[in-house]
Amino acid sequence: MEDIWAITWDDLMPGIHVDSVIQSALEADVGSIYRDPWFTRLWIVQEVSLSKHPLILCSGQEVPWKELELATRVFGKCIQRKAPQPEGLRCIEHAWDIMIARSQYGLNTRSTTESKLIQMDQQWSLGNVAWHSRSKHCKDDRDRAYAMLSLISAGNSLKVYVPEPFTPNYKRSVEWAYGEFWLR
Repeated sequence: MEDIWAITWDDLMPGIHVDSVIQSALEADVGSIYRDPWFTRLWIVQEVSLSKHPLILCSGQEVPWKELELATRVFGKCIQRKAPQPEGLRCIEHAWDIMIARSQYGLNTRSTTESKLIQMDQQWSLGNVAWHSRSKHCKDDRDRAYAMLSLISAGNSLKVYVPEPFTPNYKRSVEWAYGEFWLR
């Protein structure tokens, strides 16, 4: 995985003025993409984090996640350098959360020393995943249990915690789904 977080401002935007990027983004109403409820869904965090090469379908066009992530980084860097921050671009927050989750999962799939893996695995602990999932939306409450179990299992590179898998069953109650989640 390319380390997209290591890119510097000069690598990202050589010779580009922050105000022109922000003005262009506001005129193109880029914020309308980031305000889409899609970015607030827990299953999106799960799908984007665990996919090797996610593609986004937007207005009939396929966009590699990598491109959306790079654009989000550009807007984020511009917003950080602007005071006051432009209201129309503050909505990148949910996309930024997904980028961080994907990056953390990517770090756990790299080979590295065991001590670093233990520290990185903490990002995928039950408490941490539950905390970061609290503001994400699910159409069905059972989806939260299924998504959290999937993220915890996939992000645990040391395999210290390997829960018994179970198949999501939407014929069973929410209580059953959470009961099965906690059993594991």
